Amino acid sequence: MIKVIFIINLFFASASYGQLFELTHDNEIRNYWVDYPDDQAGPTPLVISMHGFGQTIESMRNYSQMTYFASDLGIAVVYPQGLNFFGGPAWNAGVYWSFSFFDDVGYINALIDSVSSNFS
Repeated sequence: MIKVIFIINLFFASASYGQLFELTHDNEIRNYWVDYPDDQAGPTPLVISMHGFGQTIESMRNYSQMTYFASDLGIAVVYPQGLNFFGGPAWNAGVYWSFSFFDDVGYINALIDSVSSNFS
């Protein structure tokens, strides 16, 4: 699995810059990945690409191919990681089977603030 991710990162390396970030929100450490176009000098549009239940940042990046599409248009893409009570990847979607009680709306707001402070 690591080799596949490494190869994909090399594929996107010519068009964008990618980095994993940690963000503490409501005393929980949450991760997110940002792919940012290399040649952007000014303000850049941002797309938030959220994975589905049971998926991860890596699976969403690989499945959606959003970075490949967005980098050609000068758009940054952030991939947040969902979290549930058991430490699995899920979002608080208001359904019992997600087992998530986390404030994901607050997390996404904090994530936007974090990305804005680290990038144009």
